[in-house]
Amino acid sequence: MIKLKHLEVPATLVGGLALPVWNYPRSTQDIDLLLIVDDDAKVMRICEQLDCQPRRNPAIIELGSIRVLQTEYQPPDEYIEIDVDFLLGQSPFHTSVHGRAIPITYAGIQRSLRVATCEDLILLKLQSSRLIDLADCQRLIELNPLLDWDYLESWSRDLQLTQQLQRARTS
Repeated sequence: MIKLKHLEVPATLVGGLALPVWNYPRSTQDIDLLLIVDDDAKVMRICEQLDCQPRRNPAIIELGSIRVLQTEYQPPDEYIEIDVDFLLGQSPFHTSVHGRAIPITYAGIQRSLRVATCEDLILLKLQSSRLIDLADCQRLIELNPLLDWDYLESWSRDLQLTQQLQRARTS
């Protein structure tokens, strides 16, 4: 069991595990957590406290507008490894994502967790530009007719994602 109660920084569930909250169950291979942090030493301490082992050297890499720490977690007494990706955000957008996130409870997690709103999940997935994420955006738009389009369009302009959002909306 990942001990999220030890986190010293704001954390928000994003990625595949956040999809079912927004009516779109899909299998995923990892856990994606957005952390609002700018101190690499603190991030590495958190990683150690959670018993997560970095998968790369250097541990933290730049991916566009966000930094990523990819780790593996092996639950005690279990013969599996779980990929846990920490997305390290500091921008006004990332801070907004965490501030708007809603609390949920997942089985096997020792505390309630915040999950990104559907709109923010769409924007984060548009930023990644991976085909699976673009397909997720289209499906989230189809399944959630009450999206806040003013919010989506405003941030898509700020993040230079207007064309990607329009494509996801009309596909």
